[in-house]
Amino acid sequence: MKFEIGKTNRLGNRNINQDRFAVIERQNTVLLLLADGMGGYKGGELAANTFVLKMTEAFSNASFPIIDTEKFFSKAFEFAHLSIIEMGKQHTPPIEPRSTGVACLIQNDIANWAHAGDSRLYLVRENRIHARTRDHSAVEELIKKGELTEKKRLSHPKLNQVTRCVGGMKKSVQISAGEKIQLLPDDLILLCSDGLWGSLSDDDMIYQLMINQTLTNRLDMMSQLAEKAAYPNSDNVSAVALRFISIDDDKPKPSDQEDYKPSPETTQADLVLDEIQEALEKINKNLNK
Repeated sequence: MKFEIGKTNRLGNRNINQDRFAVIERQNTVLLLLADGMGGYKGGELAANTFVLKMTEAFSNASFPIIDTEKFFSKAFEFAHLSIIEMGKQHTPPIEPRSTGVACLIQNDIANWAHAGDSRLYLVRENRIHARTRDHSAVEELIKKGELTEKKRLSHPKLNQVTRCVGGMKKSVQISAGEKIQLLPDDLILLCSDGLWGSLSDDDMIYQLMINQTLTNRLDMMSQLAEKAAYPNSDNVSAVALRFISIDDDKPKPSDQEDYKPSPETTQADLVLDEIQEALEKINKNLNK
């Protein structure tokens, strides 16, 4: 499979960066991940780190091809959810870290995704938004009921009230899974935190994605624009994207699942797995002080 990857991350006007994302490739399959730690609860960055780490672990242990993608997402999100809860319980006093989470699995030219919270996935086709996730939020519920218009979303006082997440107090996580979509050449999958979509209109985002630059450059310019638009109250701004080019059947594929190990060439992330683990240990020490 031939594709282009882009990614961006900005601190915004915050002291801590609680966004995390990763891109993992294995056996002609790509997993895109993005998490946004919830700042209203202690340990948001811990929850986001754990989501990326455990989703990556679930992907690494999966049998390929992944036939039942909805089952994969359900189990992987639950694994991450329970891991976040357990980490919180191990602290003294106990904490309840929480994070949003969105994931996209691309096998050959078929994309599936799932999410919990208000971090979003967009599928952009022919310079238009072909599909996107629907936020698990109080505002989204009002829009569904016809009690709020899309134009008034960003000014509503309950804008940041998320109704689903990974971590927290609930025994299990509720996710929404999208339908399978066959990708076409130049289709673009974009995962982003609310620091990006909450500061830009859909038209602004599409315009930035149309610029004739590398995908990373386009995301960088878009994140800078979002940061400036929200100044001086900009949130962390993060995005990771994949532009689908074509299926490349000639690409060598690992034949033995047990021999697979992520490498710098096949794993792109804001933090590689070893660094994620180090970050988790550092956060644990700080929280226990």
